[in-house]
Amino acid sequence: MNIKNLKQRAVIIRDIRTFFDERGFTEVATPLLSAEAIADRFVEPLVVNDSSLPRTPMFLQTSPELPMKRLLAEGMESIYQLGQVWRSGDRGSRHNVEFTMLEWYRVGDDYESGRLFLGEFLHSILGRGMPDERTFGKAFQEAVSLNPHTATVNELRAVANANNVVYPQSFSDADASVWVDLLFAELVEPYLGLETPTLLYDFPTYQSQLAKTRKDRLEDGSVFEIAQRYEIYVDGIELANGYDESFNANELKKRLAITNQQRSSDGHNPIPQDRFLEAMQSNIKQCCGCAVGIDRLLMIMLAAEKIDDVIVFPIETA
Repeated sequence: MNIKNLKQRAVIIRDIRTFFDERGFTEVATPLLSAEAIADRFVEPLVVNDSSLPRTPMFLQTSPELPMKRLLAEGMESIYQLGQVWRSGDRGSRHNVEFTMLEWYRVGDDYESGRLFLGEFLHSILGRGMPDERTFGKAFQEAVSLNPHTATVNELRAVANANNVVYPQSFSDADASVWVDLLFAELVEPYLGLETPTLLYDFPTYQSQLAKTRKDRLEDGSVFEIAQRYEIYVDGIELANGYDESFNANELKKRLAITNQQRSSDGHNPIPQDRFLEAMQSNIKQCCGCAVGIDRLLMIMLAAEKIDDVIVFPIETA
């Protein structure tokens, strides 16, 4: 435990709240234990089974996204939440099973103004300047010399081999997305935001999650789909993930079905989102939302080598 860092942590948390309070946001506290959770193929929530609960299983939240969007459906507009979330199996120098997340939504923000607000927030708190913006495709192509939206598995595998990138033999010959993710993590991400923060946007559509998607066109006239999603990186570390939010209930239901099908094929249980999908039937206004990993942000600000240096008790001593 680093007492000096913990005292500085309290100051930074206070500054974060001041930033949002001065801009007219309302701080909310949604349930951390819920009958629903974010459905993600590769993120596993902690499950709670207890006879006293009205419904089992219930989940410790991996993000407050779903209940915060239910508040938007009730008419709230500029809201933020700062608190604990949990992800099963997440442990390492930058991961703890329990960690602190900041999440906000502001009705009226579009794709461009949502990215701008994220840059302003990070500049205000971190002081490293406004981010350099580039598309995911451009950043990937600069590092890998392939377009991630159109590259074939054979092309991606060849780059992995040429750069001595280790990959499981189980990697699919039919699914380019796993190869794109691997090459991005190994050859692109570590070099982002080394001077000023780097904000990437226009992600591959398979990473759309709950973001809007749109058609884009290459110079040769070919058309592909992208996700209106953005992330920010500092010193090679992903700090934030934002969406131009989709509130199309039918589309979100289709995405949930696909994700749960993938989870089942991977040996994981499907995750319900009935109340969330019902709320999405409302006429929610244009909105952007973003989530920031506060502990990672603190690691950068306090020059900490591992997440244990900026939290009170890591999972082993919690």
